[in-house]
Amino acid sequence: MVCHEIGRPKFTQPEVTEGHWFALGISDATRKDAKLKRIFLKFLADETGATAIEYCLIAAFIALAIIAIVNGLGINLANELAQINNSLK
Repeated sequence: MVCHEIGRPKFTQPEVTEGHWFALGISDATRKDAKLKRIFLKFLADETGATAIEYCLIAAFIALAIIAIVNGLGINLANELAQINNSLK
């Protein structure tokens, strides 16, 4: 097979069938374990969702700060409005 972009031979991985694995002495369980290990290591190395989680945590902390400030101001505002109401009576 010739690589059209460069013009030199392109080496491809030969297709391995079930018979080849058996001929190499690799059991089906060993092959599945290796595949599971590759998937798990790929999952551990994947950091694509880390940024989204960080932004969610930042937004949660900002929301908590806003709630705490509004809660504190709300109590003071309620007291001030009660005093104004009493003075108008």
